[in-house]
Amino acid sequence: MRIAPLAVAVTLFSACPPMGGNDGGSDDAGNDAGCVPQCGSRVCGTESSCGTSCGSCAQTAVCSAAGQCVAPTPFTVTTGGSGDDAAFSVATDLAGNSYLTGYFAGAISLGDHQLVSQAPRDVFIAKVSRDGAYLWATAVKGTGIKQAQSIAVDQSGAVFVSGFFTGQAVFGSQTITATGARDLFVTKLNANGEFEWTFTAGGANAQMAGRVAVSQSGAIYVAGTYDNTVNVGGIMLTSVAQSPDVLVVRLNADGVPTWAVSAGGSEPDEARGVAVTSGDGVAIGGTFGGSATFGSQMLTTQGFAGAFAAKLDAQGVYTWATGCNSSTLSDTIFGWAMNMDTNQNIYVTGQVNGTVSCSGKMMQSVGGEDAFVVKFNSTGAVDWAKSAGGQNTDVGWTVAVNSSGVGLVGGEFEGAATFGPHMVTSKGASDGFAARFDAAGNFTQVHTFGGALAADVAFGVAWLPWLQPLVVGSFEKTTLFGNATRTSAGGSDFFVWAP
Repeated sequence: MRIAPLAVAVTLFSACPPMGGNDGGSDDAGNDAGCVPQCGSRVCGTESSCGTSCGSCAQTAVCSAAGQCVAPTPFTVTTGGSGDDAAFSVATDLAGNSYLTGYFAGAISLGDHQLVSQAPRDVFIAKVSRDGAYLWATAVKGTGIKQAQSIAVDQSGAVFVSGFFTGQAVFGSQTITATGARDLFVTKLNANGEFEWTFTAGGANAQMAGRVAVSQSGAIYVAGTYDNTVNVGGIMLTSVAQSPDVLVVRLNADGVPTWAVSAGGSEPDEARGVAVTSGDGVAIGGTFGGSATFGSQMLTTQGFAGAFAAKLDAQGVYTWATGCNSSTLSDTIFGWAMNMDTNQNIYVTGQVNGTVSCSGKMMQSVGGEDAFVVKFNSTGAVDWAKSAGGQNTDVGWTVAVNSSGVGLVGGEFEGAATFGPHMVTSKGASDGFAARFDAAGNFTQVHTFGGALAADVAFGVAWLPWLQPLVVGSFEKTTLFGNATRTSAGGSDFFVWAP
C-alpha cells in the first residue's frame, strides 16, 4: 500500500550564502564561500553545485532523485535457488537501506552477487537499497550447518549478525570449529560487507545466540539460550538442572565479552529478543517454563510455557522481570520475539493457546493458537495485551515499533483470522501477515501475502525511515505480494517486501 505523499517540504535556507573573496575560503557549513546553490525546482535533497541541502520531506514521504517529496514506492524482491532458502531478520538505516540475513542452500543470485553454499545450509548477509536493489552480499560458509537469527546495523553502517553453527564455519578468512553440539556466534562486518571479527561461545551441548543489538557507545548485546554449561570468553555459566536457560552477553566494540549472565529454572527458558536501553542497559524478552529466576525475581506458570520481558542494567544486573502465565497445564503462551520503542516500552509477540494472564491483562485464544502482542512499560507494568487469529494456528514471529509509536507484528496464519476489525483468509496452507497496531494495541491495517497450497511466513519486520513497513521471510510456489506475483525457484525462496 502506498503511503500518501506530503505536499509541503521544509526549506532549510532562505537565501544563497554571502559571496566571499578569492582566497578559496569556506563558509560555516563547510561549503565554498563563493559557491551559489542551484536548487532550482528541488524542494529536498542535496544540490550538486555546492552540496547544500534544498530541504527535507515530512516523515511519510521520500525525496526523489529529482528533489521532490513523493510517496514511497512499494517493491518486492525475491531470491532463491533449487534448495530451501529463508530470510529471518531485517534491519534498516536512516538512508532507507535494509540489511537482511537468513540461510540458503545451493546456488543463489542476489542481483549481481552470486553465492554458493558449501553445507546443506549456509548463512547469507546482504544489503539492499531503498529501491530494492542488492548493494552487496556475502556468506558464512563451511562444512557445518549454520543459521543466522538476527541482524543489527550501527550508525557507521557496520553490520552485526548472530546465530549458531555446528562443525566448521568460515567467516571471511577466519575458520572456526564448534566446541560442542552447537555453538553461538556474533560476527561484525564493515559497511562494505567485509568480515572484521567473529566471537563464538560453546560447551558440550547446544547454544544459540537468538538476537543481537548494538548501542551508540559501540557495545554489542546478545541474548539467546544455552544448555548445561557454556564458556563465554572465559566466563563459565551453568544452567539449572542441565536444562536450557536464558543467556545475555555484553561484548565491547572489539567483540570481547565484558559480562555474561544467566536466568531460568529447571524447565527450558530462552531469550528471543534484545534491545539497548538508556545508560547502556539492556531489555530482553522470550519464553520460560515452570518457575524461572531473573536475578532476585521469580516468574511462574502452570502451563507448558510462559512469556516474559525483563531489564538489566549496564553491569548485567536484573532490575525487573514480568511474565504472562496460566493457571492450567493446557493453557500456554510462547514469546517468540521482542522489541522496544523510543520510550523504552517493550513489546513481545508469539503465540497463545487458551487463557493466560499478563499481570491481570487477560488473553484468550479463539480456537487453536493465536498470535498476540503484549506491551510492557519501562517499569515492567503491562499496559495492554491483545491477541489475533482464528480457529487454526496463528503465530507472531516478529515485531517492530517506529518513532511515532506505531507497531508492526509479522507472522503466519491459517484459514480465517481476525485482527481487531480486520478479517483475512489465507489462500494456502498458511499465509504471511504484517499487521499495524497503534499505541493502544488496536490493529489498524493488515498486509497479507500467500498462494494456493503453499506455506508463506513473515519472519522479520522493520520500519523504513518514511514509515513504510518492510517484511522479510520465506514463500513457496506462486505467491501474491500485494499486486506482485512471484514464483519460487525451488522449495522455498526468501523475499524483501515493502507494501
